[in-house]
Amino acid sequence: MSKAGNVWLGVALGAVLDIGAAALFLQSRRAPLILAIGVVQLAWMLPAYLAFKLTGNRETAKGILIASGICFLLNAACWGVVFGVMRR
Repeated sequence: MSKAGNVWLGVALGAVLDIGAAALFLQSRRAPLILAIGVVQLAWMLPAYLAFKLTGNRETAKGILIASGICFLLNAACWGVVFGVMRR
């Protein structure tokens, strides 16, 4: 693996961070935080992104951004379905 990192490694790390945080929220009875995971994920994704970016692993940092973007978009889509059903 080159010094620039690996995008797929970043995507995998981002997915593990999101799934792990969701599991912790559900286990610690902080379920309301899971409802806004698209926004709250900045608390753990930003430090991970900056750590890889500052060490020169630009591609891994990009993968983390891709994973957080996918999580954010999935969360937004689910809320769109919820509010769409509620309007009927």
